[in-house]
Amino acid sequence: MNRLFLLTIGLSFSSLVAEAQLVKGTKLLGGNLGYTRSTSTQTLNNPSIPVTKREYEQVNRTFNVSPRAGVFIADNLAAGISVGYNSQKITSPLYDYSYTGNPVTYQQTARNNSFNIAPFLRYYYMPTATFGVFGQLNATYSTGKSKAETTAPNQLDNEGKINGFGLGISPALVFFPVEKLGLELAFGGIGYGRTTSKSEATRNQPESKSMYSDFGANFGLNQLSVGASYYMGR
Repeated sequence: MNRLFLLTIGLSFSSLVAEAQLVKGTKLLGGNLGYTRSTSTQTLNNPSIPVTKREYEQVNRTFNVSPRAGVFIADNLAAGISVGYNSQKITSPLYDYSYTGNPVTYQQTARNNSFNIAPFLRYYYMPTATFGVFGQLNATYSTGKSKAETTAPNQLDNEGKINGFGLGISPALVFFPVEKLGLELAFGGIGYGRTTSKSEATRNQPESKSMYSDFGANFGLNQLSVGASYYMGR
């Protein structure tokens, strides 16, 4: 009787482990939707500006959407590609002395809109059939346009082009309310990015080029991204 009991438990455990696998050949179709908002305090090192106005708040808002498709090339390991659209808006005050000699406050806004393509690899760990975690490695290439504008009457708007490349690793949770539908919640990641921009010449400024790169880890509630995938063949 004891042997039969132990055998039954062993078979049940094996069945549970097998059920929790995402097997080779399974296909996934899905996407992510994300919105982040962050604020930072900047300081101007200009003695002609009153001390009370040297610190100002900069607001950064980002929205992105990225559909994707992939296939499991081994149990729990998926490879695929995603395409996406990203929109960023940064607002901050602008002080102008042109008319009165005293600073008049206007608003300046920078907008970046880009499209990207990103191959990815995912590895899943599924402790149960309905809940798991995965880590995603992706490489991203993006291209788009930028525009800087202000409400100041004597300032010209500026437009340009942007191109970028990035590598990132991000963890996420996945929950299956039904067998083939996985709901995903990501909360940041670790990554490296490099962006080059080229501003068009204007009446007052020549054409300019710049390059910016960064590496860091960003985790938290302000980095939340939700997504869903349909798993065909699960």
